[in-house]
Amino acid sequence: MKFYNIFKTASLFFLIINFSFPQFTKVNVNVDTRLLRGGTEDIHTNALRDEVESYYLVSIFAPEATDLDLTVDIRLVIESVTEGNNRKVINGQALFSNYSDQKYFARGFEFPFENGQTVVFTPNYEPVASFFDYYAFLFIAGELDTYDEFGGNVYYGKALDLSYEGKSAGYSRGWDVRYKRCGEIMDNLEFRRAKFQFYQAYDIAMAEMVKKKELQNPLGKFISHLQNANYEVGFDRYMQIFLKAHAEEIGSMMSAVDMIDELNVLVEIDVENKDIYKSFIGIDKK
Repeated sequence: MKFYNIFKTASLFFLIINFSFPQFTKVNVNVDTRLLRGGTEDIHTNALRDEVESYYLVSIFAPEATDLDLTVDIRLVIESVTEGNNRKVINGQALFSNYSDQKYFARGFEFPFENGQTVVFTPNYEPVASFFDYYAFLFIAGELDTYDEFGGNVYYGKALDLSYEGKSAGYSRGWDVRYKRCGEIMDNLEFRRAKFQFYQAYDIAMAEMVKKKELQNPLGKFISHLQNANYEVGFDRYMQIFLKAHAEEIGSMMSAVDMIDELNVLVEIDVENKDIYKSFIGIDKK
């Protein structure tokens, strides 16, 4: 009986491992060390690059969301490598991107890291892992918002909790800003609704047979929520990043179902992409 229980437990563990998949399947990490002097620090930063890439590829940040296949590009600009409590402390700035509609800039970070150190995912705050977890949670939350309205709430909450802990923990540089930014993204409900409706429209547009009203409905809601977001908080940088990534698709879909008034609204409120929207106004579809 004991051997059976051991076998059953081992088999269950094997099944969990084999049917749980990381959320990130493509990861590129670039470390810029031009601000550093000497080669010793490069050894540490090269080790950091490899460790972060491996960490994103193997970690399961969202056990219930195993089919996201997310891509992330991480650019770390190392400003200095200092000694603190007999440990190497890396200071710098970072840019995280999915090459499309999510980009996050960390104006400052610091954490201890040594050559040969392994970063392990943990539910508790840890200076290195938590920094990268925060942005993993933002990407996952942003992606889940496209599947369900406010589908990313849990992971925005996780990022918010991490940043709250980081503000009062050791190596706290930048965590107060990250806490504020996550709250702003999470609380911009109208933009999140607009984003969800865009993806609803996009899925409809990809179908072989599309009825005009079927596409007009989510696009109309998209415009309404976008106008509300603009009225309530203005066009923040996250909205700008999203619209820049999808302006062509938005213009194409609206033009296809004769939503010219809505395109003119976008011309007025999304100035950065107005030329793209104008190019879809007056297109002869015959």
